[in-house]
Amino acid sequence: MNKQMKKFYIFNVLLFLFLPLLLAIMNICLNPNRPAWRLPNVANNEINLSQILKIPPPILVIDARSSISYKKNSVSGALNLNEKNFDIQIVNVLQRWSPNMTVIVYCNKHHCGSSQIIAQRLQSKFQMNNVFVFKGDWKTLKQKFKGL
Repeated sequence: MNKQMKKFYIFNVLLFLFLPLLLAIMNICLNPNRPAWRLPNVANNEINLSQILKIPPPILVIDARSSISYKKNSVSGALNLNEKNFDIQIVNVLQRWSPNMTVIVYCNKHHCGSSQIIAQRLQSKFQMNNVFVFKGDWKTLKQKFKGL
């Protein structure tokens, strides 16, 4: 094998190894649906079903899942507010929200970061004080919480 062939093979091997790495890095940087690197610290704002059932009305429930998931199935009376469409969907939330309301934000599971991110945005950008993140599966909330 001559020198030129060796260079050609080395170049192809390096290209084969580094091209997927480059694409992965680009996906991490440019993907609008990428998960958050760090979740906001709202653990003190987490709430479970038994605590929710003790909260007096009015309560505003927000579904932080994707619009598609929301349309397929959601908690009765919940409003959809997700990261992707936040600027559009926040209008409906602000129309229904009042300062005396308790806001409950949920997403797929208790470890889903979207509900925490939405809760933090509501607290920081709109000065909503009584915002809680539901800790648990949203289907449990749907089945047992009828007070919407």
